[in-house]
Amino acid sequence: MKDQRRLKILFGGLLTVILAASLAAQNQPTPPGPRGQTPPPQPGRGDTSAITAAPSSNFLNTAIEINQAEVELGQLAAMKAQSQSVKTYAQMLVKDHSVALQKLQKLQSDSSRSTPALSPQHQELKTRLTGLSGSQFDHTYIDAMVMGHREAVKLFDQEIASAPSRPEPPAKPNEPDVPSVAKELLPTIKNHLAEAEKIQKALK
Repeated sequence: MKDQRRLKILFGGLLTVILAASLAAQNQPTPPGPRGQTPPPQPGRGDTSAITAAPSSNFLNTAIEINQAEVELGQLAAMKAQSQSVKTYAQMLVKDHSVALQKLQKLQSDSSRSTPALSPQHQELKTRLTGLSGSQFDHTYIDAMVMGHREAVKLFDQEIASAPSRPEPPAKPNEPDVPSVAKELLPTIKNHLAEAEKIQKALK
């Protein structure tokens, strides 16, 4: 009798385990893809993460914002800088980048031409510089100019290098295309970088 009771208890426990395992298997979600991997998003199905503007369009918007930032930061440095070399450099940037800004904005459609808002990074830099003075302002401004012009050289180089693979003729006769203007402005940017590096060394 004791053996029969033990067998019933054992059998009942085993049956409970089997039922629980079966229910768990039924409630498991179906794997989303082969080998359990989530299938990549398909174009045209609401996923916009991979949607980007044309390279020249991205470049033009970025280049315009950069030049606007250089003008505004240069105007600030021309007033606040302690070092005369920094003041003179800032005045040069205001002049050169104002000209560059006009050339780049001419490549936009008439409806798009307006004073661009500064990026969060440039606005943060401008706010930080506004709160500085003396040599601290000079060092911070020139360090930012060296870093910013290095990035600008890379940006313009990439635009020029990618142009042959995506020819984009001007929309109107005698109107320059974006890569041509980038090539025209690049030497000035490189000169700004070289001058900023000289001043940076002199300030240390």
